[in-house]
Amino acid sequence: MIRYKSFNDSGLVAPSSAPRNQFYVDYNYGSDQNPGTKQLPFKTTDYAVGRCSVSGDTIYLMPGHNETITAATVIDVDVAGITIEGLGNGTDMPTITYGSGTTVDIDASNIKIKNVKFSSPITGQETLLDVNYGDFTAEDCIFECTSATSGPKSFIDLATTKDNFKFKGCKFTSLADPVGVDGGVNTGCFYFVDSENIFVEDCYFSGYFETAIFHNKTTAAKNVWVKNCYGTQLLSGGEVYTQVAEMTGGDINSTFVITGSADIAIANTWGVLSEHFFISLTSGVGNDGAGGSLCVAAVSAAA
Repeated sequence: MIRYKSFNDSGLVAPSSAPRNQFYVDYNYGSDQNPGTKQLPFKTTDYAVGRCSVSGDTIYLMPGHNETITAATVIDVDVAGITIEGLGNGTDMPTITYGSGTTVDIDASNIKIKNVKFSSPITGQETLLDVNYGDFTAEDCIFECTSATSGPKSFIDLATTKDNFKFKGCKFTSLADPVGVDGGVNTGCFYFVDSENIFVEDCYFSGYFETAIFHNKTTAAKNVWVKNCYGTQLLSGGEVYTQVAEMTGGDINSTFVITGSADIAIANTWGVLSEHFFISLTSGVGNDGAGGSLCVAAVSAAA
């Protein structure tokens, strides 16, 4: 076994031998008076976040965990550098269910959430994930709106000027027209203003996304890359992309379907594209109309 020595006068600092904290949460069988171990888990996610104290702490949501949040029990992830990971697959995937007027807030940097379902049955949901700090990662998560009356204005709302986001292997679905208006503030599956380094990979979309699946508004985002994504924009008049001029990045190996009754024949059916955002020849967009088997790719948008 290699042991490290401390060098008090040399400026070298030995790696910490203290283990990072690991907490377990189970809404069905836990209690916030428990110590948060696997055998005696906490009951709520927000309480577990409050017990974290150092970057590298991990919260595990147990299989079957199903937590409904209210205004009094909102989840505010406000400890930097922690990970929230769900345990369990399929119907055992841990689920956060929204009550009226609630959202999940990301209020610290370097947060990662993995394998958690975020489900809103609420008509007129504002947003599912309100990301107020940069360096955020979501992997293998499900974001869904199950209301058959009105979908959310946005699924992921990235705070203005915040940078460095990664979404991989996530699923986004909704059942009804959103509450927002086309081109409005805080609309889109992803909504972002003046951000840099947004990476979306291997994600699936099926639903009514106000304005566009990816909505950049007001100030151009930089280095936005979408790779191996696919799905359907069901909102009539909605687009795949709405971008500010000078936004940079590209789309690689993606395929989307939009609503429409006529064949798609020109590249601008992708949506409003910046002249600096490039669509690879292996990406395409089609429609679901009677003659909508045509799929169109664009090398780049028109200036």
